[in-house]
Amino acid sequence: MIFYGLAALGLYDAMLRKRREQAAKLLAPPTAKPMPFSGTSPKLSIFSHSTLSGFVGGLGFLGAPVLVVLICLPLFQSRSALACVAVPIVFGSAIVGATVATAWFRQVPSRCPSCGGRAYSNGRERYRCRDCGEEHGISVK
Repeated sequence: MIFYGLAALGLYDAMLRKRREQAAKLLAPPTAKPMPFSGTSPKLSIFSHSTLSGFVGGLGFLGAPVLVVLICLPLFQSRSALACVAVPIVFGSAIVGATVATAWFRQVPSRCPSCGGRAYSNGRERYRCRDCGEEHGISVK
């Protein structure tokens, strides 16, 4: 089900991008200056990047405890007193997993709506472009 949700998000993002590009062609003067970012523009919009960031955080929240349980399975089966120590570690790994996964995904750029450059999340639902310096919020537009 997650795959279908992410596929629908990608299709919705592509439709919005196509609509914006068509509107920009109609409004742009014939001698429009080129975009300042000369590299390959990131494909994810800010909205899509923010949505995927939530999915990645949830995956880290669920995946880290599963990994810890698989690693500590012999300890849980031994019925020793150390198993009591491992239980808080499993719960703590959920928080650490979500934090690490979200921090890792913040390093993946999204596309700046102004210049098409690389916009990175600052963790407070704001994105700053490294190419033009503008700051953008999360919006569907």
